[in-house]
Amino acid sequence: MFALKFENHQTSLLADSELPKLEQANVFYWYHFDGDLEDARQWLKDQLKTDSHSLNALCDELTRPRVFVNDTEQLILTLRSIDYKNENEAEFPSLRAWLSHNVLITIARVTVPAVTVLYEKIQQLDKYPKTPYYLIWRLVDLMTDHISAHLVDLDENLNNIEEEWELNQKIDSHKLHSIRLNISHVGRFLLAQLEALQKLDHEVAEIISSKSEKGLYQVRWRETINTLRRDIEVHAAMRERIGLLRDALQQRNTETSNRTILLLSVVATFFLPLTFLASLLGMNVAGIPAYDHPWAFNAVCITMVIIALIQWLLFKRWRWLK
Repeated sequence: MFALKFENHQTSLLADSELPKLEQANVFYWYHFDGDLEDARQWLKDQLKTDSHSLNALCDELTRPRVFVNDTEQLILTLRSIDYKNENEAEFPSLRAWLSHNVLITIARVTVPAVTVLYEKIQQLDKYPKTPYYLIWRLVDLMTDHISAHLVDLDENLNNIEEEWELNQKIDSHKLHSIRLNISHVGRFLLAQLEALQKLDHEVAEIISSKSEKGLYQVRWRETINTLRRDIEVHAAMRERIGLLRDALQQRNTETSNRTILLLSVVATFFLPLTFLASLLGMNVAGIPAYDHPWAFNAVCITMVIIALIQWLLFKRWRWLK
């Protein structure tokens, strides 16, 4: 956990985790909890005295992106971020937030990279956020950038697979499955995230009274929301491209299987009459006809060659052989 105090363009790290009893002009706070949600739940009970609906939304383990205004006119939001370890491993932790005009409280069960990045940037900045509304926008903007970067990496990997298919007619099915799985995981929350950001934009715009500040705020949020819209479009296009690759791979496998079956069928059909003739002669209880004549074996061989030649001509005419 950490607690930051923003006052007159300066920031300080608080040792005390208690919320201030009195409000001060040009002062706001950011409290962040990582780890055990039960500890965060108890702190919220003690410090905020908030309603159970808000408490459950902030501390439930299973969440989906959403935004609502609670009974005391604070904004409650749950959003999804991304922890992108490598091209085959990405997690999508939830970030829960409680937002008022002078306090931002964020809660996460696991580390959210966007929170870490913003915290480090704040330590290095000369100008600090003036309001918690700007702070939550910076958080959401970083989360959206991380999602975009993940989709860009997946898109590059998909491009490599498409190029390999165009050049060599080969597809690494394991890589394709990995990309498809990652895209599926991202797609579970993108639309809900967009709806949540649109509602958050609307609710905060209603709260901000200054026209100049509201205009700047709306420009920032519009750009972030447009970025997420583009991510959704990229996601949909990637799903379609994966579908085309899978169809092409399935068609090639089907054609290969059909060629193999055709070859086996032609071989079986070719040897069936010859095998039948040889078996018929072999199982004759009276013995093979004319077996005592020196030309009998040659006659049988010539007959089989003639039958084989007729079959070959028929197969060529029927285009069974190419």
